[in-house]
This record gives sequence, C-alpha cells and structure tokens, in this order.
Amino acid sequence: MPTKLMTVLLVAGLACLAAFRLIGSDVDENGILREPFFLLPIGSLLVLVGFAGLAGMAVSRLLRRLSG
Repeated sequence: MPTKLMTVLLVAGLACLAAFRLIGSDVDENGILREPFFLLPIGSLLVLVGFAGLAGMAVSRLLRRLSG
C-alpha cells in the first residue's frame, strides 16, 4: 500500500508540473501576468514526498535483507 501511495504522489506531482508547462503564462492587456503559479510548489512538494518515500522504503527493504 505505501508503495502505491508514494507512486501516486510522484505521478500527481509530475502531472502538476506538466500542467504548468502546458497551460503556460501570458500577459493580459492590462500588463498583468497570468500563470498557474500554484502548480509549481504543489507539484514540487508532491514529487519530493513521493521520491523520498520510495527511496526510504527501498533503503529499509535493503537494510532488512542485509540484516536477516
């Protein structure tokens, strides 16, 4: 279960980052920048948590195999 959860978090983070790139940004006629900035920190956080979780689980499995 935790492996699936971490994989989902990683994929969701990558989807947020890809959505930011696909949506893009533009400047409207009043000179205001319009961009989906909220996707950057959310996507980065999800990727970081997903990757750290998967790496942590891999290290714990490796240590379990080596110890017994």
